[in-house]
Amino acid sequence: MPEQHVESVLAELRKFETHITRIGDAIIEKGVQSHRKLYDFADEIKKIKGHPYSDAMLLAISNGMGVGLTDEEITKGIIDFTTNNVQINFTETSIPINKYKNDKTIKPLHTYFRVNTIGNYAFNGSNLKKLTSPITTKIGLMTFENCSELEELNLGGFKYKPGIDTSFSLKNCPKFKKLIVNDDSNITMSDYRNKLAVANNTFEIYTYSGKKYNKVTYSFE
Repeated sequence: MPEQHVESVLAELRKFETHITRIGDAIIEKGVQSHRKLYDFADEIKKIKGHPYSDAMLLAISNGMGVGLTDEEITKGIIDFTTNNVQINFTETSIPINKYKNDKTIKPLHTYFRVNTIGNYAFNGSNLKKLTSPITTKIGLMTFENCSELEELNLGGFKYKPGIDTSFSLKNCPKFKKLIVNDDSNITMSDYRNKLAVANNTFEIYTYSGKKYNKVTYSFE
């Protein structure tokens, strides 16, 4: 496949990284073959339960076709991207202490479906970019500190509250953009200023149900 075509479709796909995992799963689950037409491919994925499809991703695929990519090339581009950039785990229930500490070769996007506990220093100093772990309820000390590439943590099951065992720090995470926590979270002014907004204060915080954290009142509204 021509190199410029590969870069074109990947440039489009990188705009919508939040959907990459779902698309990769969908391709594997439905067994998309090169002889399928683009509209069949998109229609099949939209029907898959648990894999909500986005108009933005459909547009990205359409743009890929617009620069001359075939269905097979687009499918290969998505699979290559997920293979090189995404780690998906369906079985582990915990991430051990120091698992990825200072690991600069770590895949940037991690998704865990059953992890309940993340150990101390598990990702500290690594090149983790995004973590999705929806049922995690326990996070160890200094787990995410010094992650210079970290942009997003999706932790819908984690109740962020004052205390060592119910909070974590984002010290030295200057690129951070978005945090999602459990609806019962309580992020105090002290925790926000001294643990979360240490490296920057431009990121947003949401609860799993979509309430946004007000940085003036220090509450979810």
